[in-house]
Amino acid sequence: MADKPIIAFPERFRHLLEPRLPDTVELRTFVGLDDALALAPETDIAWFDQFEEGVMFKAPVLAAKAKWINTTGVGIDAFDTDLIIERGQIFTNGVGLRSDGIADFAALGVLAMARHFDRVIRAHDRRDWIRAPEGSRELRGSRALILGYGSIGRAIGDRLRAFGVEVTGVRRSPDPASGVLGPDEWRARLGEFDWVVLA
Repeated sequence: MADKPIIAFPERFRHLLEPRLPDTVELRTFVGLDDALALAPETDIAWFDQFEEGVMFKAPVLAAKAKWINTTGVGIDAFDTDLIIERGQIFTNGVGLRSDGIADFAALGVLAMARHFDRVIRAHDRRDWIRAPEGSRELRGSRALILGYGSIGRAIGDRLRAFGVEVTGVRRSPDPASGVLGPDEWRARLGEFDWVVLA
């Protein structure tokens, strides 16, 4: 077993990964910070994707021999990317993994607010069968600002456009031709939008 590459990841994901791993690798899991910190220096492939106790922030620093560090998250702010680059480690993230589910949920949130779905549910609980709650509004013709126009933000925009919403995105690199603002351009225009989505 000593010559097998060691893959480290949270114990709670064992049932998902273990059946898919070849017997040419050694699987090691951790439950908390102490386990992760003890395991980090030995690992060849590190998935320390756990916010609890700061595992995500602390363990990768100790994974000096790891050839590959992974996170299923999209943001990489928690990781010392300068150190990872200096070590020549491969670093991957989860861009695209959760785009559809999160986008569906965000569009549901906007639709629920527009149609006051909370009032519909409460009326239903009272056995008051209203057709539409007072004050509900159409999405068509409204305007949404999506802060964070990466894969998730674009997927949210696609869903909102299907309801007739005019979408403006915000990302680090503006693209005026596509209606995408830069990081400092949206604040002065905030009053122009009916919906603000943080992605």
